Amino acid sequence: MSATLRPDFPPGSPDDNPLLEAVIASLVELSPRAQRAMLRFLSTWAGAEAEQRAMLLKLLLPDLSDGVVAQVAGVDRSTLFRRPRYRRLKAILAAPPSLPRGAVDGDGGLAEAWLEDAG
Repeated sequence: MSATLRPDFPPGSPDDNPLLEAVIASLVELSPRAQRAMLRFLSTWAGAEAEQRAMLLKLLLPDLSDGVVAQVAGVDRSTLFRRPRYRRLKAILAAPPSLPRGAVDGDGGLAEAWLEDAG
């Protein structure tokens, strides 16, 4: 017999939310340790400013569209584009990686490595 995590809410009430139901169902499937970690993350997420949430999302999932990032972070898309830190993060993520160049020794091991100047 499974325990009910919360009472049933009447259809149409503010607590009758399919997304909330999906989150609760997902949490139930996690180990107790993973549940605690997720709840700590959600607590931190809820306390963060919208710009911080947007930057975290973009950093973790750079392929998300700005519209989705704004919606999930709880900020208007146009407001997001006015934030210099968010625009700078997008530019950094869009830039090609600066990979080191190097030389190998006779055994195929790394002999030395250096970064090329970008300019």
